[in-house]
Amino acid sequence: MYLSLGAIIIENRELNMVKNTVRVVGIILVWLLSSALLHAVEVAPVVKEKIRAVLPKPLDTADLANMTIHDSPIQGLYEVTVPPHVMYISKDYKYVVYADVTQVDGNVNLTEMRRNAARKQVLDSMGEKSMIVYTPKKETRFSVTVMTDLDCGFCQKLHTEISKYNDLGIEIRYVAFPRTGILTPSYYKAVNVWCAKDRKKAYDEVSAGKTIAEGKCDNPVADQFNFGQQIGVQGTPTLILEDGSVLVGYYPPDKLLEKLQTQIHTAKAN
Repeated sequence: MYLSLGAIIIENRELNMVKNTVRVVGIILVWLLSSALLHAVEVAPVVKEKIRAVLPKPLDTADLANMTIHDSPIQGLYEVTVPPHVMYISKDYKYVVYADVTQVDGNVNLTEMRRNAARKQVLDSMGEKSMIVYTPKKETRFSVTVMTDLDCGFCQKLHTEISKYNDLGIEIRYVAFPRTGILTPSYYKAVNVWCAKDRKKAYDEVSAGKTIAEGKCDNPVADQFNFGQQIGVQGTPTLILEDGSVLVGYYPPDKLLEKLQTQIHTAKAN
């Protein structure tokens, strides 16, 4: 039996203060939340087997090595992470709860923070070799992963300003998300780009409306699309920040910089 609840509110639990340089604050915050937010150590292997048996499809086939289980802040529930998914399972293995746990003190969404860490884990496992990366010529102050569709007007607009993002110290890492799905014209357009000898040149040309040669190769487009579906991407561009948090839609370079700086200041204040 599966329950879908609204917000679950829990009592006070202090969050660690994050203090570090601008470049690494997001990464440190993810590490702190992943290791200290929930107080219990991981459960015994036999519990993992019992939990996997009640996971909804297709998560029931997940590699146990990638699944983490902790006591949740709510008595009687395990917190289960199968990156990028986060859910709660009752300790009698009868209920799976999809919900957000919010800490009353500070109105902090603990589940979303865990999701952020799970998204970051999956992106790290992808690696930049599977992405199309535009890195600033000078200092990289921020890195933003963009779920992109080559037929998306706002994605095309974002790309016309790629040099402006870079000039502000913002690295842009493209991950494919053809909104129409696998084996559609948008999908094959992405495959052509990702299979090109010079991916950046191919991306520049296709984003500008040009046609490039058909590409055939072992490519990550389908896996990247599936990742987008798993984290609930519904439109493009969707931006994933260094801590795994998400911004939806097009942000002009100056507005994105402002948003990134605000995130850093907020992290320092908590």
